[in-house]
Amino acid sequence: MHVFMRCFRFMRCDRTYVLWIPITIRLLKADDPTKRRVKQIVRPLWRIFCGYRCVLLRICHNIPSMKKQGADLSTVFADAYAVIWDMDGVLIDSESYHFAAHVSALAEFDVPLTEDYYKEYGVAVDPQQFYKKAFASAGKPFDDRIFLKAHYRKIALYQKSQREQGIKLIAPAATIVKRLYNNGVLMAIASQVDREEVTRNLRGTGLLEFFPIVVSGGDFGLKKKPAPDIYNKAVEILNVEPEKCVAIEDSLVGVKSALAAGVPCLAVPNAFTRHQKFPDEAIITDFSAIATAI
Repeated sequence: MHVFMRCFRFMRCDRTYVLWIPITIRLLKADDPTKRRVKQIVRPLWRIFCGYRCVLLRICHNIPSMKKQGADLSTVFADAYAVIWDMDGVLIDSESYHFAAHVSALAEFDVPLTEDYYKEYGVAVDPQQFYKKAFASAGKPFDDRIFLKAHYRKIALYQKSQREQGIKLIAPAATIVKRLYNNGVLMAIASQVDREEVTRNLRGTGLLEFFPIVVSGGDFGLKKKPAPDIYNKAVEILNVEPEKCVAIEDSLVGVKSALAAGVPCLAVPNAFTRHQKFPDEAIITDFSAIATAI
């Protein structure tokens, strides 16, 4: 068992050992023959790593963090080999910043925005679709040029708020991330915001090192949530069967995306999503219950 535990610790998803593998696979997209050859070598290495790692997880399955009896969620985590996290509203307390930035940006176009309207139509929704609806509700013209102007203005205001007030970490979620990481659980980010924003937020809160795999809405031409594309890609890179993963989301859009990809999903609502009606297949919970289950 001592040998197995040493191997198990090595096979943790530690970026020191394996971060280069998914990054290399992700970057090598050109049709250059040399790059195609490198992809043929690197991709099997990543799959072998994940395969051996899952075997070690089964051998070491009595590790307390992955199998506790008594909690309702314990069976979910006992059967899981990977956890896929949303970022906004789950790891980063960003919704209040997003709302304030939307309000200010839309006001410049004489489009009013209330918190109730944002909760109903804007939380975790594709920005272009949200703005199209908001402009229509206000009786204002809308096209791609107007959207880009409003959208980039919103991003600037959002980032300004984070610079001035700081990036707010959801502490209970961060504690769970670190515990799962220390126990060798594969983890990934599945967020529909741009990779640059994901990286900036995770680095700013000290969480980037725990997530060697990040799939964002701007990657690979993926459709945004609630389409399953982002979760499908995360599962593919993890090389774990969807049913052997657990997703943690805060919004209906994200939950639908995970479930559509065949990934069991925990919904942890916040003040902006608590009113949403989640599918029966989702498990509505909170971070306290998750911490107890693992």
